[in-house]
Amino acid sequence: MNLISFNVCAFQDPLRPLVLGGDHSISFPVVRAVFEKLGGPVDILHFDAHLDIYDAFEGNKYSHASSFARIIEGGYARHLLQCLEFFNEGMMSFHRGVSHIKPGGLSFRDVLNILHNLQGNLIATDVVEFDPQRDTVDGMTEMVVAKLIRELAVKMSK
Repeated sequence: MNLISFNVCAFQDPLRPLVLGGDHSISFPVVRAVFEKLGGPVDILHFDAHLDIYDAFEGNKYSHASSFARIIEGGYARHLLQCLEFFNEGMMSFHRGVSHIKPGGLSFRDVLNILHNLQGNLIATDVVEFDPQRDTVDGMTEMVVAKLIRELAVKMSK
């Protein structure tokens, strides 16, 4: 965790880390580093099917299911908006290459509309939970993840 925070803090200004891979356990050290680099709490938009606010999951206070509990208790978020049941669980009928499949949620178009209509600066993001071993033969989830990363990078560059 400290290594992740250290590497995010190593970014030169303007701070714009786009962190890829892993699970939501990386969200806490990324947000902590952005907080430290910017000198205060940040606004967070979190897309997931779970709130990730367990105090500890399977005895681990820093698990993927506990990251936002650590963010909240550390005072790293000024505002936290959690859009439940997005990509990994929400779009399972279209995209199966994710860690935790669960029906329901926003479509990819819904997510793009939210992203395109965000006001203010997007200063950091993490894209996690993609599991290529679970993807369909045609690689549909991989294509959607690539498109999402591209759209996030474009939004962050503005």
